[in-house]
Amino acid sequence: MTAVVFSPSKVMNLDEVQRKGYAIANTPTWLVLRSPHNAEETYLQNVAGVLMRVLSTSTFFEQKWLVTRIDATAVCPTPEAVAFTPEVITWYMPKHIDPLFSSDGIDAKRLDTEEMAARNYSVLFIEAHIIVAIPGGSHIQDDQYFVTYNIESMLEFLWIEEVAHEDTSYKVLFPITTPPMARPPQVCNYTVPEQAVFVLELGTFNLHVELLNITFPTMVLTVAECNARGFNVQEQRSPDNTLKTFRMEVPFSDSVVFKEVCFC
Repeated sequence: MTAVVFSPSKVMNLDEVQRKGYAIANTPTWLVLRSPHNAEETYLQNVAGVLMRVLSTSTFFEQKWLVTRIDATAVCPTPEAVAFTPEVITWYMPKHIDPLFSSDGIDAKRLDTEEMAARNYSVLFIEAHIIVAIPGGSHIQDDQYFVTYNIESMLEFLWIEEVAHEDTSYKVLFPITTPPMARPPQVCNYTVPEQAVFVLELGTFNLHVELLNITFPTMVLTVAECNARGFNVQEQRSPDNTLKTFRMEVPFSDSVVFKEVCFC
């Protein structure tokens, strides 16, 4: 290996490449090049309507009278490649190459089709893009309910060389963090006074949210304690199994209910 040319026309020898923070190595059949994010030699390019950061190189090998040149280009998504709602994060990857095989990864673990379905993940191939959709998360901040998303996802392309029986892989590691979006829970009152039971519904929440206890003016009760008193606290899920609400029925006669007699 004698030199690396970074597009458009920046030439470096091997020592210079390594001092710049790049890692480069080769075997008789492989060339591996790793680059820091936002390195000086990378540049932005619009690919199929998605803004990508690009590293384009030509590596030269000299052996007596023979010079071999290997061109390699890697692209990394930018934050503009991500769209999100309170329910789902969508990552658009330009389909500028036609992979023979693709897979997703999370927490350094490859996910098979069944695991992706269980997590409500999806990968969609269309004419210009590969679209990865993953449900969002949620958390509490200053006693307020927020929806956010934080994940280090990986999309892998794999070409299988049938003659040489060797694989060429291209992995896109893309940490994604969305800003917190406030989604205050809504309380719906379905009480019918003639039935002498308060009927309240609280929601909506993501599926991982659990109801632990309920605070009343005179006491704090766990869900189990509420049900033991006959409050009938239930968890209800949306038809598409992506969100949940909590329903509670409290009899007028219970001691947590304040009673007031009005004389007209």
